[in-house]
Amino acid sequence: MRIVYVSDERYPSTHTDTQQVMMTLDALAGAGADVHFVIPAFSEGPHAAAQVADARDYYGTKNPFPILPIDSGNPERRALVKPTHGVRGTRMARKIGADVLYTRTLPTLLAALGRGLPTIFESYRVIDRRFPRIARVFGRIASSPNLLGVITHSGVSADGFRRCGVPDEKLQVIHNGFDAATMDPPLSKKEARALCGLPQDDCIALYTGHVNANKGMETLAELAARTPEIHHVWVGGDAGGDTSFGAQCISDAAAPNITLAGWVQPGEVGRHLYAADILLIPPAAAPLTRTGNTVLPMKTFAYMAAGRAILAPDLPDLREVLEDQRSAWLVPPDELDVAVQALQTLQGDPALADRLGAAAREDGLSMSWDRRGERVLAFITQQFNSL
Repeated sequence: MRIVYVSDERYPSTHTDTQQVMMTLDALAGAGADVHFVIPAFSEGPHAAAQVADARDYYGTKNPFPILPIDSGNPERRALVKPTHGVRGTRMARKIGADVLYTRTLPTLLAALGRGLPTIFESYRVIDRRFPRIARVFGRIASSPNLLGVITHSGVSADGFRRCGVPDEKLQVIHNGFDAATMDPPLSKKEARALCGLPQDDCIALYTGHVNANKGMETLAELAARTPEIHHVWVGGDAGGDTSFGAQCISDAAAPNITLAGWVQPGEVGRHLYAADILLIPPAAAPLTRTGNTVLPMKTFAYMAAGRAILAPDLPDLREVLEDQRSAWLVPPDELDVAVQALQTLQGDPALADRLGAAAREDGLSMSWDRRGERVLAFITQQFNSL
């Protein structure tokens, strides 16, 4: 099975979706697929070769697969690159001899269907609520025999495509995963804190991921201000690793107990998770219900694998993998008093925190990228064979 994945994103990048794509392709290659990856080139010649090397190093891929940067215009002007790369990437896929084209972008999907290529589309979005015009497009192309299927990262997202008219036999929910290599070997809190330069004796509540206006960071800053006895750590930043938004949130909330650790490479995230007593997903609804950019956040799976207590909002996407009071403490979103009480309870009851963390790890260890790659390949093969 030769799968050509076409992405119009810039690689490497701090954007979470680029990590998701690279880890999925790495897992597909490990599962035995013949994978080729077509991306926009920064520039030609030796710079393109350096781009490939940088991408492999940044994401820590372990399985070999060709990465093919092609000229699609200035990668900083994505509004122009998206349609150009869709056409040129599809042309490259035909040249390579793709059995299936795989993508997350609509222009590429339409270009591939126009050229008669069997195509798999992947999405994390609640498409009909976030992009109603695009949802109508899916309603029109859902019956195309060359649209083999739509893989979504959550049931919440799948429901959106179902409402657009995509039939059930073309829909497959395959949750994201965690990189087992970054979580192995497991570290004690003492070992991890020594590696991360964090205090040994503090109760540490930790967040990893993007730190921007779409992630509920203001709520997380207020939570920290209300729990001064707990040392909060934010690992991450905005696009390009910028930490200025996080610093502003900390200042606005008057929360000096937050350490803004900044961005780290994906391979360094695991040690920070092991350093925590409690792992945080901002207890706010807006990232899911208003901005729509955070649907079953990818960090959830690494959190689970770390075996630490998770405090998160009680929302339908997270309930797909977390069970309240068994593998996490889920609190009503936007009810800060409840979140404060829950966090303080976890601080004061280490046995409870350990129990929640152990259950999360038990559930999460089956959710590796390798396992996801096997499931993705099985679905693609099934849909291709049904043509």
